[in-house]
Amino acid sequence: MTASPAAVGSVSSIAMAVEGDLWRALTAFRVLAVGYAVVLYAVRNESAVRPALGWIVLAAMVGWTVVTTVWYARPSRRRGPALLVDLAVGWAALAGMGLAVGDRGLADQTIPVLWAAAAVVACGLGRGPLAGLLAGLATGAVVVAVRGGLDDTAANNVVLLVLAGSLIGWIAQLSQRAAAALAAASAARAQEEERDRLGRAVHDGVLQVLDLVHLRAPGLGPEGAELARLAAEQEAALRALIATGRTAGRDLPGTGVGNAVDVAAALAALGSVRVSVAVPADAVPVSAWVAGELVAAVRAALDNVVRHAGTDARAWVLLEDEDGDLLLSVRDDGPGVSPQRLRQAHDEGRLGVSGSIVGRVVDLGGAVVVGSGHGTGTEVEIRLPRTMRDQGGAG
Repeated sequence: MTASPAAVGSVSSIAMAVEGDLWRALTAFRVLAVGYAVVLYAVRNESAVRPALGWIVLAAMVGWTVVTTVWYARPSRRRGPALLVDLAVGWAALAGMGLAVGDRGLADQTIPVLWAAAAVVACGLGRGPLAGLLAGLATGAVVVAVRGGLDDTAANNVVLLVLAGSLIGWIAQLSQRAAAALAAASAARAQEEERDRLGRAVHDGVLQVLDLVHLRAPGLGPEGAELARLAAEQEAALRALIATGRTAGRDLPGTGVGNAVDVAAALAALGSVRVSVAVPADAVPVSAWVAGELVAAVRAALDNVVRHAGTDARAWVLLEDEDGDLLLSVRDDGPGVSPQRLRQAHDEGRLGVSGSIVGRVVDLGGAVVVGSGHGTGTEVEIRLPRTMRDQGGAG
């Protein structure tokens, strides 16, 4: 069992919600910054050389604040060229206010810096901490140029801009990763609960019936004894499968939470008195969907052994991990089957091999070869490339 599309959607929606909250906080910061600039300039504009130009710059800042509020409301617009335009508008506001206040009001040249910092933060949120760092350095250079040198005020502004862009970009990444991890953990927990529920249902239903057949069938004669033996084998295999499924969502070395299953352990559960299973000593992690399909294909092959070679036939299952490629074979000691019979079965709609085995493996991106000879048994060989073993599926 793998994460359902709904669970994957939940991870995405939570991450998007966190990102949306950060951008809304940035919008609020920009509004407060432009409000602060307007109030501060209204108090100090008497010292400005070109007071009218200062009001024009502030009006442009207010207008751009409205534009960015609307523009950044759509997530698809938060990582494109608009970020560079946003930076350029901030730089223009810094230069314009510098011309407005002149040399006599150098202290007032810091009025737009707080507002221009919003564009730096936007770069950090949209493109990550490195982009925020570079945006902070570039805006800091503009501040130094406007002030005519690197004095204490300019130096403080540069440090604050660099810290704002890089740290907030980093915090944004951490927040999104934490949200995704929380959603994934919740999905894994839901899967675990669903496996437990199905396990109880199987235990209370199918396993009880198999146990009853195992106990009572021997009294029906030789055929009943054989039926009891088969029921006992299926009961043991089903109990092992349930136990394996309950660990399917837990971590394996080198995998994320709930996204891998040890297919070797799942195949080992198919072993019985007539089925020998050989798997690598180490775990063989694949996605839960791939593991389920491979186990189902092997079950279909083993069913064919009983159906065509008889209940006394033996079967051998071998799993090999060849540099990441999975090689899985199922061999029996039955009478074998000719290629003509396989083609005839497919033409007649009997899809044990073509559907249950070949169809499943082809859907995974793998290949199946069926070999047989008269009196030499049948071998089904499945090969799954490394590139396909970890793919997901509908679960």
